[in-house]
Amino acid sequence: MPSMGIERVFLGSGQHCLHAVVDHLLDRFPPDGRRWNLAELLLLLPGSRAGRRLRTLLRERATVLHLQLVPPDITTIGRLADRVLVPEYETASALAERLAWIAAIRSSDQPVQDRLLGRNRSEDGPYPDEAVEAMAATLVSVEAEVAGAGMDFQGISDHAFMEGNPDALRWRDLSSLQIWHDQWLREHGFERRDARTSAFLDGHRKVLAPRHIGIISADLNTMQRRMIDSLVETGSSVFGMIHAPQENESCFDDYGCVVPAVWSNRIIDIDDRIRHVGDGPEDQIGCIVDLLGSLGPFDPDDVSVGLPDESLLPICRRVLPEWGVPVHEPLGVRMDQSRIGRILGLLERFLEQKEASDFAALVREPIVERWIRAADDSDTELLERFDRYREDCLPMHIGTGLPDRHASLARMLRPTIVRLDELRASTAGPESMVDQIEAMLLELLNPSMDLLQSDDRAVLEAVGSILDELLHLRPLLDGCSAASLLRLMRGELAAQSVGTSTTEAAVDLLGWLDCHLDDADTLLIAGCNESMLPMSVNADPFLPNELRSAIGLVDNERRLARDAYLLDATLRSGRVVHLVSGRRGPDGENQVPSRLLLTGATERIASNILEFTGASRRFRVEPPADAVESGVVRCPRPGALPVLDSMSVTAFRDYLTCPYRFMLKHVLRLDCRDDEPDELTALSFGSLAHDVLEAFGRSEIDAGEATCDAERIRERLDDLLDGEIRRRFGPSLLPAVRLQLDQLRWRLRHFAAQQAAEARGGWRIVEVELSFGPGSSRIPCDHPPVPFPTRESMLLRGRIDRIDQHEDGRIRILDYKTGNKTKKPTELHRRHGDWIDLQLPLYRHLIRAAGFDLTDASLGYVGLPARTDGGVFVLAPWGDDEYVTADARAVEIIVAVRAGEFEPAQDPPLFHDDWSRICGSTAVELEDSE
Repeated sequence: MPSMGIERVFLGSGQHCLHAVVDHLLDRFPPDGRRWNLAELLLLLPGSRAGRRLRTLLRERATVLHLQLVPPDITTIGRLADRVLVPEYETASALAERLAWIAAIRSSDQPVQDRLLGRNRSEDGPYPDEAVEAMAATLVSVEAEVAGAGMDFQGISDHAFMEGNPDALRWRDLSSLQIWHDQWLREHGFERRDARTSAFLDGHRKVLAPRHIGIISADLNTMQRRMIDSLVETGSSVFGMIHAPQENESCFDDYGCVVPAVWSNRIIDIDDRIRHVGDGPEDQIGCIVDLLGSLGPFDPDDVSVGLPDESLLPICRRVLPEWGVPVHEPLGVRMDQSRIGRILGLLERFLEQKEASDFAALVREPIVERWIRAADDSDTELLERFDRYREDCLPMHIGTGLPDRHASLARMLRPTIVRLDELRASTAGPESMVDQIEAMLLELLNPSMDLLQSDDRAVLEAVGSILDELLHLRPLLDGCSAASLLRLMRGELAAQSVGTSTTEAAVDLLGWLDCHLDDADTLLIAGCNESMLPMSVNADPFLPNELRSAIGLVDNERRLARDAYLLDATLRSGRVVHLVSGRRGPDGENQVPSRLLLTGATERIASNILEFTGASRRFRVEPPADAVESGVVRCPRPGALPVLDSMSVTAFRDYLTCPYRFMLKHVLRLDCRDDEPDELTALSFGSLAHDVLEAFGRSEIDAGEATCDAERIRERLDDLLDGEIRRRFGPSLLPAVRLQLDQLRWRLRHFAAQQAAEARGGWRIVEVELSFGPGSSRIPCDHPPVPFPTRESMLLRGRIDRIDQHEDGRIRILDYKTGNKTKKPTELHRRHGDWIDLQLPLYRHLIRAAGFDLTDASLGYVGLPARTDGGVFVLAPWGDDEYVTADARAVEIIVAVRAGEFEPAQDPPLFHDDWSRICGSTAVELEDSE
C-alpha cells in the first residue's frame, strides 16, 4: 500500500511549472529575515536541464527579494539512491557493469551464447568481440529497467507471463548469467546500483534521509515508489508538486503521478488555430519558420522548439540559422559524435578490420592528417594521393607495401601503419594496454594541440577520466584488445554530452520530455505524429509491451497517460503553443497525427482528420532579396578563359552533349575524384581491358603473323590479365572488384574465339594504341597532333586502339568497347539524323596523317560485351556523304569553342555526371538525399 505521508501540492495552471514551483517553495519555506534557507530540501526532477533552470530561477527570485539563498540539493529522480544511501561496496559504474556482462556472456556455454546472440558466429570460432560487447551494453540497459519494477531476471523467469512463452528459456539463461555477473562484481569489490537499493528496502543498508523531499514527476517506477515510502517511514517530509488545479486531484495518484485509466481517455482541448500540418519533414520546419515570422520581432531566448521526432533535429540545425534564427541545443552533442569521438571510432574500426575504407575515413580527419604528416615530415597532398591510390588499386585492406607506382605514398604512410599494427598485435596486460592507448592518443593529438577548440578539450578531459576508470577497473579487463578498449571508451562517451554553450540569445531545441518544464514564452512543437507523441515501444527484443504491462514496467498505456498530461499542462501554462504534424516521414512513408491531437467530439475528430489528409500545404519562406529569380541558381560563370588550340577526338562528343560541361572539363580542366570507390568504374574497367588487349596486339605484331588458335589466344590473354592485375592492384582487392575481374576474364575468352576467326579470315593486327599528340599519360606520342582541314588553328589529338590489315590490302580502324552490349557505331554517333559523336569520323584525319591510304578503309568497334549473342567486330556503314556532314559539324564546334561559346545545354544529361552539382541540374535532389 502506498504511504499516506506524501503530501500532494497542486500548483494550479496559467503559469510556467517551474515558476509555480518557486512560488510554492517561497511559501512553504519562508525566509528567516534576509536568509532563504533551503539546505534541508532535496528536489527531484525528471531531467537535469529542468534542474539547472530551477536553480537559476531560485537565484533570480532571491535577488529580486534581496534574499541570501542557501540553495537546495537538486537532482534527477534516477539519482535518488546516490544521494541518500550509504554504500557498502563500491557502486559499479556503467562501464564496470558492461565488463561484468561481457565476462558473464563469455563464461556461458555455447548454446546459451547462441540463444542470446542469434547464432551469428562463424561455425568454427567464437562470437566476435563487437557482438558480445553490444549484447553486454543491451543487458546493462535491460537490467536497469527491470530493476525499476523491483525485479531481477529470475523474477521475470518465474513470472506467470512466461508460462508457455518461447522466450522462457532465454530468460532462464539470463537469470543464471545475472547471478554469475553479480557474484563476479562482488568478487572484485563492486555492487550494482539497484542491488544497493534492494538491500536498503530489505533493511540492510543505512540511509542519509533528507529532512524534506520535493518531487515533480508524471510517473514513478515501482522501485522509486518503494524508496520514497521508505524515506517517509524514516522521517522525511515528502511532497509531490503537480502542475494542475486542485479540482483535478482524482486524475493523480497518491504519489502525484498520473492515473493511466484517466489520462489515457482524457479529452485535451486544443484550439484549431494552433494545429498545423506540413507535408514532409522540411515542410514541418518550414512551418516553424513561418510561425516564427508571424511573431514579429522576438527575443530568441523567449522561444523554444520542441521535437518529439528526433529526425527533425538536423533539419532545424540547418534551416533555422539559414533564416537568421540562432539555435542552441541545451543537452549538447553526444561526445562520441564529436570529432575526437569520431576519431576513436575510426581507430577502433581500423584496428579491428584494417580496411582501406576505414583508413581513408581516418585520413579525412584533419587531426589524423597532421599526425601522419608529422610522422613522415611531409607536406605533400596526402588526401589527394591516398584517394588516387584507392581509386587506382581498389584495395580491401591496407598495409605498409603498396604497388611500385605508389611507393612515395607508402613511405609517407609506413610510420603510422606500423604504429597502428603494433597496437593491434599487442598482447600486453590491461594496465600496459591502457597506457599504450593513452600514449598513442597523445602522439596523435600533439601536432594539433594548438588548434583544439573548447569542446575538443572537454571531450579530451572526459577521455582522460575514462582512461583513469579503465586503470581502476584493470582487474576486469583481462583479454581486452586495443580495439575493444576503444569501443568501451566510445560507449562511455556516448553517455556524455559536450555543451554547445552560447552567450548570445538563441532558440532552444528540446526533446519532448523537456518541453513541459521549459519556461520560454513561446513553444513550437514539430513532429506531433503517432509513435513519436506518444512514443510507443512494441518490438523490443527483450521487453515487448505485453511483458512490460505484466511486470509493471512503463508500457505504452502509461506513456500515453504521461504524454497526455504533459501536453495538457503545457497548453494550460499561459504561454503561446503551436503544434505541427507531418503527413510524411523522412523516408517518404505516410504518417498519422498524434492521437493526442484527435480527442473530443466525433465531428471535431473527423474534421481534424480531413484537414490532415486534405490538400498539401507547402510552407515556403520567401527567399532573400538577392536570390535569383525562380530560386534557380544559374551555372557560375568563370572569368577570362584560355583559348583552346587542340582538342581530342572524344572531346567533340562532350561539346555536343553540353558546351558548359565541355568548358569545365576541357578548358578549366576540372576533375572529380571518387572518395569512396567500391568497384571498378566503367572507365577503369575499360582501361584495364585496353591495356590487356594492347599487350596482346603488340605480341601479335612482334610475332609477325596472326594467331589462329583460339585456345592459345585465351591462354595468352589470361596470362596478360593476371600480370596486369598484379601490377595494378597488389594482393588485396575488394570483393566486388574480384567479381569484375572474373567478368573481364570471361569476356576476353569470348573475344579470343572471335579474334581467332578474324585471323583465319586473313586479318592481322598492324598497329595498337597509335597516338597523335600528348594525352593524359606521360607516354611519348607516335605522331604530333594533326591540324584539322580548313581549320588549321585547331589541332586534333587522339589514340587509335587498333588498326588491322587484310591480306588483300584493306584496312580497318577499330575502337575497343567494353559496354554490356555491343552497340553499332551508328547508335553511338547519330540520333534522329544528327551527329552526337564524331570520334570515328575524325579518326580518318589522324590515319591519313600517319600515311595510311583510306581508299579501302573502314571504321568500327571491337566489342567485349557481357552478352555473347551479338557480334564482336562491328563496322560503320558510312560513306563520303556522311563524312562530309561530320566534318561540317566538327567545323561548327571548333568555331564555337574558339569563340568561347559555352552556354549550358537546354536539356541536361539524363544521367548524373561529375558536373551535376555545379550545373545545378540535380543539386536539390542530391542535397535532400544526403
